[in-house]
Amino acid sequence: MRTPCTHIALACLLAGSIYATEAARGLREQSEGEGTEGDASVRVIYSNGKLQSDWESWPWGVEYLNFEDEKYALPETDASMCTKIKPFGAVSLKTSKPFQAEGTLTFWQKESEHGDLNLEIQLESSVSVQYAVSSVASLGNEGDGESPIQVVSEASGGTSQVGEDSTWVKKEIRLKEFAESAEVFDRITLGRCLQQGDSCKGNQGDHKDKVVLVCLSEIQLEGQPDEVITVDEEGEAVAFSTNP
Repeated sequence: MRTPCTHIALACLLAGSIYATEAARGLREQSEGEGTEGDASVRVIYSNGKLQSDWESWPWGVEYLNFEDEKYALPETDASMCTKIKPFGAVSLKTSKPFQAEGTLTFWQKESEHGDLNLEIQLESSVSVQYAVSSVASLGNEGDGESPIQVVSEASGGTSQVGEDSTWVKKEIRLKEFAESAEVFDRITLGRCLQQGDSCKGNQGDHKDKVVLVCLSEIQLEGQPDEVITVDEEGEAVAFSTNP
């Protein structure tokens, strides 16, 4: 049986959560109101064989993951990030500097002969009041009018030490499409059947159980504000710079 004190504690906890969310929103609006054109910045996540120091890799269900893979490389770069993802596996990148659901996430991806088999991308947040996971966007649905992902450029060539012609496409993801679950995220996960598990269990022909080779390069967040607003452990809104 809940006592009046219990009800008071629950009410205080709820009020604290609401206050923290509103405080963060108010601080963000104040920051945006004081900003000027050109405040939006580009945050590099991975470039030319190097994962930035404020990002960590937390993969699962992959045969290998190489951030300095020289077998395939985007034109004018020396290496790319390549991995072979099993069904239900994923490459997950987590940052110590959260980002907002604004602007775009862009990257170059090497085209696969089998296509983007069940590849999905989702955002996650451990800096929200509760751990949040966004909906997924399927990498194979670009250009269908509803997908937040679109192909914006294409390049051929680059380094291929396995005797194949490399074709790369630049993809752009609108982050605001993921804002329903949280406004601030600190993790980007690319995997197979992250939320649509039946796709990996169903009839996918000869490719159902195959690992998928995925090579990415020049991953970055574009259109990010110079300050990101989060909520600390005490429920207070905190603004910090994301610039190096």
